[in-house]
Amino acid sequence: MRLPRTLAIAALLAAGPTLFAGTVGGKYEPSILRVRVTRQGHDFIRPWQKVPPKQASGKGVVIGPDRILVPGNLLANATLVEVERIGDGTRCEAVVECADYVANLGLIRAKEDAFAKQLKPVGIRTKGKRGDRVTAVQFEPNGTPSISEGRIKTAEVTTPAGASGRFLVYRVSIDLKLGHTGIVPFFRRGKLIGLMVSYDKSGRTATLIPSPVIEHFLADLEDGKYDGFPEAGFGSAAIRDPQLRRYLGMANGDPGVYISQVIPGSAAAKAGMAKGDVLVKLDSYTVNRHGQYDDPEYGPMAISHLIKTRRQVGAPLQCTVRRGEETLELTATLKHLATDEYPVPPYVIGRPPRFVIVGGFVFQELSRQLLGIWGKDWRTKAPRHLTRIDREQWERRQPGERVVILSRVLPTPENIGFENLSFRIVKTVNGKAVNSVRELAEVVEKAGPTQYHTVLFENSSLPELTIKAATLELANRFVSERYRIPHLSQLD
Repeated sequence: MRLPRTLAIAALLAAGPTLFAGTVGGKYEPSILRVRVTRQGHDFIRPWQKVPPKQASGKGVVIGPDRILVPGNLLANATLVEVERIGDGTRCEAVVECADYVANLGLIRAKEDAFAKQLKPVGIRTKGKRGDRVTAVQFEPNGTPSISEGRIKTAEVTTPAGASGRFLVYRVSIDLKLGHTGIVPFFRRGKLIGLMVSYDKSGRTATLIPSPVIEHFLADLEDGKYDGFPEAGFGSAAIRDPQLRRYLGMANGDPGVYISQVIPGSAAAKAGMAKGDVLVKLDSYTVNRHGQYDDPEYGPMAISHLIKTRRQVGAPLQCTVRRGEETLELTATLKHLATDEYPVPPYVIGRPPRFVIVGGFVFQELSRQLLGIWGKDWRTKAPRHLTRIDREQWERRQPGERVVILSRVLPTPENIGFENLSFRIVKTVNGKAVNSVRELAEVVEKAGPTQYHTVLFENSSLPELTIKAATLELANRFVSERYRIPHLSQLD
């Protein structure tokens, strides 16, 4: 049966934006931009040099007159950022306002006022809930929009792709028409509900950095100073073993999780929390045996959501803990744990890795970016002693202390036989414990020219490594000339 012409047109109009996919840019063109980034990072195998420049691209969502929301990792080591209107291809250089590599969120703004005035900001929806219908907006290479509909199926806490911390995410059941095309904005009733950072094609599930995390990020910037997401500074573990529960004086059904770790100098440490405590409450929320609380918006939720997303840096957090037969009320003032405080930093961006070369022996500070040379599965592929110290870093180091390793040996006439020595954790140099490459360089510099420098490694059957001080200057000159290394140290 054929519809009358007027009825057919009315049906098309009622169907909504999915039927206008043939229009370049579509109605989303003023609000979603292409973002092109030229970036150049440092080589963590050869820390004295940079890797070749690379191009990266993604999408940005206009959320204010001069603000464009982008994934934070897109901006890592950026040397040039450009934004492009999808409809007509007009480009404009942009500047980075803020990048949070822990949460994988960033803000940029267009340099040209004329470009910015043609953009249309979108609102941000406060929150989503299970069952909410959402819309994903993608674009074909020619700029034609592709609209997909889905529903939020869960809200949970995990480490989303591109982030280095655990945050609230939305899982959305959706069949993306273009598959995984990088960062994809999701909307609900015309407002941004999240940015997709990964897509499981087999399960047809998208993972979103959701609007509550985005709003936290933006609220932090309101005073012109970005503090970052807060941390309490403790680790916890479920108490499933009946014998351990009896030892802790807990009856079946008693709430609480075991405090397995307290980071030195953290908010929890300053409040008086200790390893072995049982955390029973955070503020007025009871903590169950799985480390969850009953969130008023999402129901059972990991306590890290309460700390990171529902609180800002500087906010007080009331902690009720059991210690033996005693119940303690502790108040922690939440703080952000800066990257430089980590013994094994989660990332090193915007500066070169710290290193020093001593007679062809290359010493570096361990970071997760260095571990990343073993690929995405570095936790199983990297040497076990390195992944172990990453896991146990707070048990073996204080905030600000680093893990120094001998990463490789550049052959010289003086170090023949040691060429295959690599990725060893340094324990002492000349009998002194070193917790940074700066300390290592200072110990070597203070030694007399007739002495031998001795390096002792952790968890190693190797004897002390001996470097003859008298030939060090000659060996360093050989390394600089033979391997064309412009400087033999980067200590800042």
